[in-house]
Amino acid sequence: MREGWLSIRNQGEAKAEIIVDGFIGDSWDDNSCTYSTGFRNALESIPEGTAVTIGLNSPGGAIDDGLAIFNAIKDRGGVTVRVDGYALSIASLILQAGAVRIVPDSALVMEHDPWSGAVGNSRDMRKNAEVLDKHRDVIADVMAGRSRRRREDVLRAMEE
Repeated sequence: MREGWLSIRNQGEAKAEIIVDGFIGDSWDDNSCTYSTGFRNALESIPEGTAVTIGLNSPGGAIDDGLAIFNAIKDRGGVTVRVDGYALSIASLILQAGAVRIVPDSALVMEHDPWSGAVGNSRDMRKNAEVLDKHRDVIADVMAGRSRRRREDVLRAMEE
């Protein structure tokens, strides 16, 4: 089955593959995005007991969809996540959800501090900064726990 951003291949009853290719969540210049609801539905359509591999090639995107996809993979358990090209930005967090994570030498992974745009008054800007800090902290905690790096090292890498 192929729906723009997603393709599912059943490889017999014992194996299935989901390919995520493109932006996570909304994108201003691409309408073939991966949304958490569609991803979760695709993952849930694969019968329990079937080995699942996620092929990931994404420049990143929306944190809310990325966190939900991360949690869906973690909740499923036993999923292999393979980087087919890029796992940039929030896609680098999705990679961390895999029980097995495969990153070929020819693939790229990039993490960074979250960013956004905001409109409003000075209070709105401060609130936006606080939300960004909360997102940064969640991402750093996950990255540190899954990569066995110190949180301070993850925060420094994200900042750089």
